[in-house]
Amino acid sequence: MASHRLGYLPAVTLHLVNCLPGGKMRRDVDHVGRGSGLGLLARWCRGAFGILLTIGFFAVSASAASAATDVTLWVSTEGTATTGCTGTGTSACQTITDAIAAAEDLTTNDVTIDVAAGTYDENLSIQDSGNVGYTLTINGAGSTATILDGTKSGTDIAVSNNTNVAVTISGLEIADGSGYDSDLGGAVLNAATLTLKNDEFLDDSAESGGAVYNEEGATVTLADDTFLGVQGSYGGAVDNLGTATLTDDTVSGMSGVVEGGVLYNNSTGTATLTDDTFSADSAEYGGAVDNLGTATLTDDTLSGDSADVGGGLYNTSTATLMDDTFANDTAADGGGLLNDTSSPSKSLTVTASIIDAATCAYAGGTYRVVDGGYNVESDDSCAFDGSTSKVDSTTIDLASTLAGNGSKGPDTLALGVGSSAIGVVPQASCTVATDERGVHRPGTFGKTSCDAGAYEFQTTVPSAPRNVSAKRGNESITIKWSAPSSSGGLAISGYRLFCGKNKSVSTKGTPTAKPSAKTTSTKVSKLKNGTEYYCVVVATNAEGSSPASSTVHATPKA
Repeated sequence: MASHRLGYLPAVTLHLVNCLPGGKMRRDVDHVGRGSGLGLLARWCRGAFGILLTIGFFAVSASAASAATDVTLWVSTEGTATTGCTGTGTSACQTITDAIAAAEDLTTNDVTIDVAAGTYDENLSIQDSGNVGYTLTINGAGSTATILDGTKSGTDIAVSNNTNVAVTISGLEIADGSGYDSDLGGAVLNAATLTLKNDEFLDDSAESGGAVYNEEGATVTLADDTFLGVQGSYGGAVDNLGTATLTDDTVSGMSGVVEGGVLYNNSTGTATLTDDTFSADSAEYGGAVDNLGTATLTDDTLSGDSADVGGGLYNTSTATLMDDTFANDTAADGGGLLNDTSSPSKSLTVTASIIDAATCAYAGGTYRVVDGGYNVESDDSCAFDGSTSKVDSTTIDLASTLAGNGSKGPDTLALGVGSSAIGVVPQASCTVATDERGVHRPGTFGKTSCDAGAYEFQTTVPSAPRNVSAKRGNESITIKWSAPSSSGGLAISGYRLFCGKNKSVSTKGTPTAKPSAKTTSTKVSKLKNGTEYYCVVVATNAEGSSPASSTVHATPKA
């Protein structure tokens, strides 16, 4: 392994031209590698004013100088209006662009644009024109219903360079964007304040930011978004120079990326990632995340990502990981994590996380991964100090494939019942309230400690016993059953049998019989021949009793 950052540098030479946000000139640089001390991979810089004003953008402002009135405008493929957009159906505007222009005329209103299902072949332009007092929200009918198609003719959505701009876009499929001059932001070029929620990015591409390019000084929030077929050399999904927040996002299968299969966080960038799942993404540097700035990852799952350097995360600055899971990530150096920092003021700190079949590595021989405590690792490559972290663990027992596991967001890797990651974090150190699925920490296991990684093991009562049957005998009934399909994550402690003469069998009160956990049949005696009896079976574990089984019945006979 090379002893300094230049050992990992790609053979890239670019020139910076034009301007930074606000019109400031960026100096020309021959960039020969990420270790040049510039901290930002050189790229063709496009001045935001120069880009956006030439296409005629419209603006909204986040600052409300006075009380604003909410106004809703409508867009529909059936619409015939080109101005106003104040009606539905045929009274709606036919294009989102017309609705944005109509909103511009409502300079003192908060504006919502409702976009009906359909395909809209447009490139949207949103620019500040000095108006104050309203924000803009664009709502589609859902990412499978409302499609914004850039037709490979540029960036789908561009938001101009103004810190007062606040835009929210949700429920859209944002497809076939090719970026400004193929360089910046395949789907979205943001230089303001933008929230993208419940959107799907499909087949977008650009040199920097396959889906989203976030300029220096700008803020972008991505929540509950998915990325399919997106391609970018620097930031397969997101190239961030400003402030980026990713929450409950799913990115899978990114390939052909130079740096940052999912996220390329520049030296000026601050990135916060929470409850995201990145799987099977790849790049030369940072299969999922390449961090040159400041990054915080909490309750994220990075599974099966790969790179030449840093399969899951490649860090050259300051990164903090809490309750994350790295599993089966691979690289020539640092399958899960590679820390390549050149100063003690920069570090990669890992706390309460799982590193399973995803090795750590470091460059320079000095600045290793910092053990924040309560980690569980399948080998000892991270060199955790071992006082609170577990190393060389062979019983992490992560699921082999991602699954919903009750999550309304991204899929997760579940812990097995006997996982060494269960209960390793003392309750006083459980600083993250929920896991990646939203399950409360601590979980029900032990109720006094939390689990390492993005998945909090949660025990429950068993499911109901199955295949229950009843066979009559002389003054007796023999009940048989099969074990529950789920033990609730704990051992079955026994069964309870309830029988009575009513069809609605109560499971309250004293059981008719209390078979052991190893028993799947029992005989109930001293019954009256000729009388019909109804029975149910309940399974128990340390959490309590299962729901009752289906009701069976039989009539004893001599």
